[in-house]
Amino acid sequence: RIWSGGALLAEWLLEMVDAELGVSTRQVPRECCFRLQGADVIELGAGAAALPSLTLGCCGIGVRRIVATDGVEDVMAQMMQNVERNAPTVESQLLAWQVAGRRCYRADEQFDVVLFADGIYTERGALMLADVATALLRPGGVLVGALPDLRAGISFFEADLQARGFLATQVPLNE
Repeated sequence: RIWSGGALLAEWLLEMVDAELGVSTRQVPRECCFRLQGADVIELGAGAAALPSLTLGCCGIGVRRIVATDGVEDVMAQMMQNVERNAPTVESQLLAWQVAGRRCYRADEQFDVVLFADGIYTERGALMLADVATALLRPGGVLVGALPDLRAGISFFEADLQARGFLATQVPLNE
């Protein structure tokens, strides 16, 4: 199943690729631009489809490293098949948020871009996602997520990241 947030995030990443290549057909807000070429990118809770990771793996922008993760072993088996079939340069990795969010990572284990979509279902899950996303993010990196407006935990996630000094920017994708 492809979740709507994953599809929206993949669409946004293609807009970013087009903007970086100078061929975008729409005006990408400056505060939303970030560099993908040469970046290390991780997707948290990618699911079996791992659509945002696959999108980057197939677009030819020159992302240095792409890692698609999920915390469910059965999902990982499906994801690995999907990645191998469609974007073999993308790495697949089992990642338990409750463990990963409490680790201290070296700079070479962190990422320039941390992606996530539709990954919040509870207040506890929101705080675990905030922990793992910030633990895996390099200083100066960017968190990019696609989240529904009305779901339990979203406000906890936003408040937690704001307390950590992050600024949220909403981007309309319906143009």
